[in-house]
Amino acid sequence: ATFSGKMTSAAQELAQAALDEALSATNAMSKEGVIEELRHIHSSIDKLVASKASSDEAVLGALLGFKKEIQESSKIQRLQFGIANAHIGQFTYSQEGDWKLYGRNYSGKHGLNSKDLVPSILMSFLRDQGIFIKGFVTNQERFDGYDDAVLQARNKASAEAFHSKLCEQIYGLVGTKPRVTQQKGGGFGIFY
Repeated sequence: ATFSGKMTSAAQELAQAALDEALSATNAMSKEGVIEELRHIHSSIDKLVASKASSDEAVLGALLGFKKEIQESSKIQRLQFGIANAHIGQFTYSQEGDWKLYGRNYSGKHGLNSKDLVPSILMSFLRDQGIFIKGFVTNQERFDGYDDAVLQARNKASAEAFHSKLCEQIYGLVGTKPRVTQQKGGGFGIFY
């Protein structure tokens, strides 16, 4: 195959990969966003062909650069969609501590809504960072009569349910399931 034939074939593969990526992100993007992304890809391919690169390595390098750019652009658009639509899949949760044990009150917060937390998490993902999510639970136990071990076990299960619901909501918004990892000191972090 000739050099121009290889470039045409490579450009077609890049355009197909870009189209596949754009279609996979369609749920998280507006129609205008998809069209703008495809125009940018078309322009980049035209520049590559016009440059008449002299080696296959240069073409491959340019194509890999375009692929990375497409993936990053898609990630940003999905995260922006998630931030703007954080109410989708929302749920209520509590912050540990608002319970009473043997007559002693512990303070915390009830009735918190994930639509207020998710944008902060997604903003941290835009900066390629995670966020600390210690002490959040779906159903905080607040009853007299339980010993500390029973309350801790119930709250651990509730914290795991919180992490699961949070990951499900974020996955529904951006199409990528985040990772929740145990951090030093007993808390948890959530990462893209």
